[in-house]
Amino acid sequence: MSDPKNSANDGLALALMRLSRDVRCRIASAPPPPGCGTPLGNAVLWQVTVQGTPRLKELADALSVAPPTLTPIVAELVRAGHLTRTKDARDGRAARFALTASGKRAFERGKRRLIAAVERLLVPLTARDRKTILSIFTKLR
Repeated sequence: MSDPKNSANDGLALALMRLSRDVRCRIASAPPPPGCGTPLGNAVLWQVTVQGTPRLKELADALSVAPPTLTPIVAELVRAGHLTRTKDARDGRAARFALTASGKRAFERGKRRLIAAVERLLVPLTARDRKTILSIFTKLR
């Protein structure tokens, strides 16, 4: 006989994987901003918006990835003109990243794409359902 708790956890895990896939597919249906072709690229722009001028390690920590994972993504965002790279005033070996005007526009386009995808996904839910989901996700964070 199966454990009901494990069964519920299995169901939740599957539902979260499907939900994540659905959101990614809906976002992928619209063309990404130049230089932000990956969800991680958009997440980097979002984190730089939140953090101001983070170091690569701070970005990696916030996104729960290893710094080497972000290196090529941040380099592409710099090449695309969405981020600037400057030396850290306290540690000249490290760099800090900041959004450019182009990066702010790319971030806003990416944010609109994400919100539109989530809104399409949530159409069948009531306002109360949406508040409940937000409450649950906030507790999980």
